[in-house]
Amino acid sequence: MRTLHFLHPTKPRSPSLRPTRSAGSPSQNADVITGISLSNGSSPSLSPTTSATNNAKNSLAMGSPRLPVAQPPIKLNYRIESPPLVLYGNHNESTGALLCGIFDLEVVQAAPFAMENVYMGVYQKVRITHNAATKTTPSSPPHGHQSSSSSANSDPNVGPTFVTTLPDHSRTCSDCTSKTTELARWDILTQPASLPKSVHGYPFSHLLPGSLPASSKNSVFTVEYYLKAVATPTDKRIPPFVLELPLQIKRSIIGGPDRTSVRVFPPTELSATVNLPAVIHPNSTFNFELLLEGVSGSSANKSSRWRMRKINWRVDETVKMKSHLCDSHHRTDEEDPLIEDVRVLNFGEIKGGWKTDFTGTGKIELSAQDFSTHTLAGVCCNVDDPTLGLTVTHTLVMELVISEEAFQHKSARHSVPTGAARVLRMQFNLLVTDHSGLGIAWDDEVPPVYADVPLSPPEYNNVVANLPRFEEMTPSSLAVGQGINSSMPLCSPSLMSIVTTRSNHSSSSNDDDIVL
Repeated sequence: MRTLHFLHPTKPRSPSLRPTRSAGSPSQNADVITGISLSNGSSPSLSPTTSATNNAKNSLAMGSPRLPVAQPPIKLNYRIESPPLVLYGNHNESTGALLCGIFDLEVVQAAPFAMENVYMGVYQKVRITHNAATKTTPSSPPHGHQSSSSSANSDPNVGPTFVTTLPDHSRTCSDCTSKTTELARWDILTQPASLPKSVHGYPFSHLLPGSLPASSKNSVFTVEYYLKAVATPTDKRIPPFVLELPLQIKRSIIGGPDRTSVRVFPPTELSATVNLPAVIHPNSTFNFELLLEGVSGSSANKSSRWRMRKINWRVDETVKMKSHLCDSHHRTDEEDPLIEDVRVLNFGEIKGGWKTDFTGTGKIELSAQDFSTHTLAGVCCNVDDPTLGLTVTHTLVMELVISEEAFQHKSARHSVPTGAARVLRMQFNLLVTDHSGLGIAWDDEVPPVYADVPLSPPEYNNVVANLPRFEEMTPSSLAVGQGINSSMPLCSPSLMSIVTTRSNHSSSSNDDDIVL
């Protein structure tokens, strides 16, 4: 077990530590001490962070003597026992994720330490990022790029393409830009008490609903989850001790068979069939297959056909958020503003690699093309939360550039461009989700309860009632046991009849007694 020890909030330990303040603590002077002790079976998705306060800013300046380090009166610790927090399925069908562990409050000093109250809870924080308050101009990816897998990070046009900004007062008001919700709360100590020197453990468990949005960070909003414990001493001179632990909640949708989409382009006879995977993972590649039919036309006397020139593609990410204004800035006659951001994650151009067949109606095949979402683009998974008004979607946009050419029926190999061209534009929704891992939800891991176990063993009363009955034996007719075994039968009824007959016969003939 790896344990992180904490110092008293008012004493410095290292020059690298910087003071921090907790906005949600009961006291304005409350200092934050965050950290955790993880066991070997802890969830790898929980990343601990530590910080301490330092009231004397210049006490550890260069050349000054080092101050003695004081032992903290108490230590706070988390022991997480649950697996990684993964919500399987969509928000309307997921069963949630189970969070459980033990919260430890250790009194270090020998004398009892007086505490006023101790509580902990699970919190959700949704805030607007600074990029959403920056006004940008519309932009689009260049069409003259030669690479089929261009870098989305090096091009200045890759980024926000459309942003709806907030009012001026919403950029500076903390209540308008952030919203904190308490999902669960445990009141560990509700009355003042003196805790002796020991490790006081408190187990906790909570089922996170499947409708919660996953932890995400993009150019418009940020969704964070964390555990927070507050221990308030009775002595008002000592600030409360606060322990925070970030929680990484992911959502995974199990992939199914590939999706096949068909697009038609009237007034021409062209039709495109596209094959895409059901789910796509962030920072990865995915295959794309295209079949374009009807390039030669269905008329036998037709003397023109279509030829593929190039394919332009890009992956767009659309982020929407309904801003919730505070009571001071909310207007009843107007709805809450909607923040929208559209940016390009990656784009490319394909100028070859397809197969053309002009026999019959004609077709063009393109397969085994790897499209990717750039590694440095900061891809966010799909989010759909109607309660908070958060939406993140991804779209694959394709443009097929084809040109018309004329030919003679006698020599179909020789063709002449007519100068006519068309751009066939298609859009496909992409479902971006995290990896599923084992793909087992928490309710599938729980063993069945006793009432759900079939073929239970029979009850005792049913077994005893079906046993055969034996005739009672008298001590005068046959030797039996003594004490508690005096009334127990020693043989079956058939053997009893035989023994009784022989006993009567022996008594009349003066023979020896039969001893069993």
